[in-house]
Order: sequence, then structure tokens, then C-alpha cells
Amino acid sequence: MRRGFTLIELMVVVAISAVVMSGGIAAYRGFADKYQIKQAGSEFQTNLKLFQRKAMSGEKPTECLGGFEGIRVRRIDASNYAFQAQCGTVDGDEQIIALPEGTIFNTANFDLFFATLNSAVTGAQTVEITATGSVNIYEVIIEANGVIKGGLQ
Repeated sequence: MRRGFTLIELMVVVAISAVVMSGGIAAYRGFADKYQIKQAGSEFQTNLKLFQRKAMSGEKPTECLGGFEGIRVRRIDASNYAFQAQCGTVDGDEQIIALPEGTIFNTANFDLFFATLNSAVTGAQTVEITATGSVNIYEVIIEANGVIKGGLQ
């Protein structure tokens, strides 16, 4: 009567465990990648809605001289965008916002304008956000009538 396991039995168990763990690590990386992109896209979408509400309210920023015409939002580079109050005489200060680290715009360019006291958007289009080397994409759809919606594709 023997007790314990043979070396081959132990090696088989270790090999099977390694295969199962590597699959779990790959699945976790895919989940983390998707979550990061979803977070960046959702934050961008929320900011666009905020800019739209500020423009619709007609409340002129203090640094804005002349009539308040609206808010411009544009892409600066792969991971930064800016917003600026557009005014009749002197525009407001341009504020730059960075996407979360590791995420980038997959859209070459965008230049949006939210007019004062109007929900319509000039420059309506779809803006895509992804992560470097990822196949996952978060689409933010900005319609001309002012509807802003988005989600993972």
C-alpha cells in the first residue's frame, strides 16, 4: 500500500493549474481594459452634457467680455481636449482636460459648439475613445439636435 503522489501526478496538477490561472489572468486584463475605456468614455460624455447645460443656461462666465455665445469643445491631441466660453469681445480662458491615463481618442478630430440658450450642437459627430492596443471602443454620439449618448461597442 503506497501513500502520497508520484512526481508525474504532481507535475500534471501543476500544469493544469498553470493553464487555468493564465486564462483567469487574461480574462482579468480584458475586464480591466474594458472598465478603463468605459470610465473614460462616460466621463467625457458627462462633461459634454455639463458644457451643454452651461451654454443652455445662458449664464455668462466672469472672464467672458461681451455677449456669451456658447461653449466650444475641441480635441487637442490623442489624450486631451479643451473647452472655452465663446464671447462677443474676449473669449473665456481655455481649459484643457486629459483623458484618464492609458486611454486615447480614436477619432482624428472634433470641434463642437454648444450655443447659448439652444440645445442644438454645431459639429455633431461620433467620438470614439479606446486604450492603446485595445479592441474595445466607447462611442459618444453627439447629435445635431443636442442628444448626447454613448456606450461600449
